[in-house]
Amino acid sequence: MKKLLASVVLMGASIAAQASPINVSFAFTNVATGSFTYDSSLDGTLIDYSDLSAFNLTFQGASTSSYDLAFINSGNFTVWNYLNFNSATDSFVTNNIAGFPTTMAAIKNSFGQGFFVRDDSKIIVDYAGGGNRTYQALEISVDRGTPPNDVPLPATPLLTAIGLAALALVRRRKA
Repeated sequence: MKKLLASVVLMGASIAAQASPINVSFAFTNVATGSFTYDSSLDGTLIDYSDLSAFNLTFQGASTSSYDLAFINSGNFTVWNYLNFNSATDSFVTNNIAGFPTTMAAIKNSFGQGFFVRDDSKIIVDYAGGGNRTYQALEISVDRGTPPNDVPLPATPLLTAIGLAALALVRRRKA
């Protein structure tokens, strides 16, 4: 009986502890919009491309290039593959790459595809044909969904355990 109760309580705790996706949307005013998703177990840490379960960046206007996680994971990059997002402060972390303050980049070795966001001059470059485009601001929105319940609800595992114990007791009496 004790083993049964312990199993039910552990099962309830594991369900409550499951991570959920966190969605980050961002926009470079009048130039491009994008989003990415990471697991809530990483919340409060620095996130890079390898931590993402989804990514997209779409340019607006004359150039409608679009980049996704498959492009990011396709390889053929040298130093121009960078994203660092501080999920504790919900902000991008700038890195100096080849002398350029960089918010995010993913440029193929040929420089024929990819993007590059430069902080100092507020320029985002689309190497697939859009060229340099100036943005006014970078806006970030984070959707953490429903906040996880920090305190497990004792009623559900307890009621389940009581129900299972009652079934076990009924079976014993019939036998």
